[in-house]
Amino acid sequence: MLTRPGSCGLARLGALLAFGLSALPAAAADPFFVQVVESRGRTVTAELVDVDGDGRQDLLQVVTFGIPPDERRFVRVHLQNESGTIPPKPTLEAPLPENSAAYDLAEADDVPGVDLLLLRPRGIGIVGFARGEDGVLVARVSDALLPQDLTIGVSSDERGLDRLPIATTAFGSPPWLIAPGLGETFFMTADGTLKARIMTGARANFFVQPSGLMLSESDIQIFLDAPRISTGDVDGDGRADIVASQRHQLQVFLQAEDGGFDRSPSQVVTLGRISFEDHIRGSGAVRTAAKDIDGDGLADLILSETVGGVMDAGYNTYIYFNRGKGWNLEKPDYAFETPEVLGADQLIDIDGNGTRELMRIGIPINVLELIEIFLQEAIDANLAVYGLERPAIAPEKPRGGDAWFDVKLGVPLDFETSRPAGFIPTVEYDFNGDGFRDYISSTDGSKIEVYVGDREDGYRRRDARQKIATEGQIRPGDINRDGLTDLVMFNTRRDNQPVRLLTNAGVLRGTVVKPGLSAQPDAR
Repeated sequence: MLTRPGSCGLARLGALLAFGLSALPAAAADPFFVQVVESRGRTVTAELVDVDGDGRQDLLQVVTFGIPPDERRFVRVHLQNESGTIPPKPTLEAPLPENSAAYDLAEADDVPGVDLLLLRPRGIGIVGFARGEDGVLVARVSDALLPQDLTIGVSSDERGLDRLPIATTAFGSPPWLIAPGLGETFFMTADGTLKARIMTGARANFFVQPSGLMLSESDIQIFLDAPRISTGDVDGDGRADIVASQRHQLQVFLQAEDGGFDRSPSQVVTLGRISFEDHIRGSGAVRTAAKDIDGDGLADLILSETVGGVMDAGYNTYIYFNRGKGWNLEKPDYAFETPEVLGADQLIDIDGNGTRELMRIGIPINVLELIEIFLQEAIDANLAVYGLERPAIAPEKPRGGDAWFDVKLGVPLDFETSRPAGFIPTVEYDFNGDGFRDYISSTDGSKIEVYVGDREDGYRRRDARQKIATEGQIRPGDINRDGLTDLVMFNTRRDNQPVRLLTNAGVLRGTVVKPGLSAQPDAR
């Protein structure tokens, strides 16, 4: 039994199983109970999901051994038992299907339990889990194949395995699977039924080896940028449409009455946001996404751009509300323009009221800031959250809006890996169950810090600190079904590192107690 004694103890920023189980005691104010699952190999991803449909979340891992061309990849599953324990030894270990470029998780077929979805050259690979007649857990591998075509996932990602949005329920159940192709995007179901095939195009940048010196590993290399895919009702007819966004344009594919889509876009919108200088030197960025901000059922639009080079960058964000027939890109409802900053945006329901707010993260970039980064080995980031209310008509002048809160956050760096020293700080998760997202930081890679969020103070008050190695990544879950967010933490950078299961202790300020199992895991 784990006990808790009464004492003791921004994607890269800028562009940017187990063979033993030990329990680490938590101090009185520690926000998490910690279980350590020893692991062979390099864990490239780990998730807390119910793979067998019994209602309990299990530990799913993908691990690698060695390097190409002799690298081996495996899927591991640790089934949670009836006492609520994640066992030290995997219940199942099976080879990961070859040429898996990225993954997602969803219940894609008729068998209860979450499936592992893999972007592969010919389509989407589906790894499902079920018990055989002898009660032993087995992995079932199938493929939703494209018709004579290739996806963008032409080979395995030799760095690891990142999560990509593949499954969408925007069109109902069962979910459609999205396979980005070479100039096209395919939508299908798990049984291979092709639901839509649309011409979305792509943006390519080639590096061709100059004659003479051998500068690169091949004569030609490519960066292929597939469009971002959003779904939502653009034209106000109550049906989910598809929006494919790229650097230079938006393509809108309207869903027909029969549920189908034409291959060619219904609308093409030229954005015209890239200057000639940025185009030539390959700088700047334009990012768009269609999401329902105000909860009226219509897809609104966020456009975020970075202009200029590194030392003269500007970071601008524009919000366009949909008033029934799309967006008027000549009249943004909101405009946020910040010079000398590199940044990123997110539309997020930060207070749990059903509408989205705008979160802006900005990293000041100038000579003094760059000197400070190298001296302090940390990046200063400003995090601001803005409420977004749709006016009845588009304003003549876009509003900037007052921030609910604006706080300065420090993110220590590991110059050896060119990444944050621990996991990337985030406000994705609500740890006390009050509906407001909280901020969790990995400090310098040796501690977790939690700042409980609220509209008045934002994340100015640190509520908990816990000593624990935080290098790597985190994923959310609910191990004991008490309604509070738990975490799995894993290290993608080193071999033979343990996976840590962090069960929410329920001690944070304002924690909302919900019916369920005890927050304290049983490690018997």
